[in-house]
Amino acid sequence: MPSTRAIHWLAPTSMLAALISGLLLAVVHHIFYANLNHHAVTTGSYSLNSMTMSKQQFNIAVGTALALLVRTSFSVAVTVAYTQVFWRSMRHSNQQPALAELDWAASGLDNVFQLFNFKRGWRRPSLVLLGLVFW
Repeated sequence: MPSTRAIHWLAPTSMLAALISGLLLAVVHHIFYANLNHHAVTTGSYSLNSMTMSKQQFNIAVGTALALLVRTSFSVAVTVAYTQVFWRSMRHSNQQPALAELDWAASGLDNVFQLFNFKRGWRRPSLVLLGLVFW
């Protein structure tokens, strides 16, 4: 039976994959808009089945989709890191954490105002920092 203290491959792999994909998508987003820079917008349109979209609308849609994918990738990376730090800090706590402390730490990504609870946040600054990066 494997040791419970060993690092499982899934969490670091998913963090790294999400971070790398976010960086690559950010570069693609930059290259896409840099390629459009200083070019006149053509008046043509694209049509797919019965839907017609101007070329300007298409460019905006592609740029917005890339920006959404970048933010989603970075959010996944930070969420996995937050979860790992959360469980590690609870396991290595000097005393049994109270239910209110568990609730505070678990809701850091759901409610930004929880991160400003200084009574609880000073004991877990890494969770506060990761939560602020997420928001």
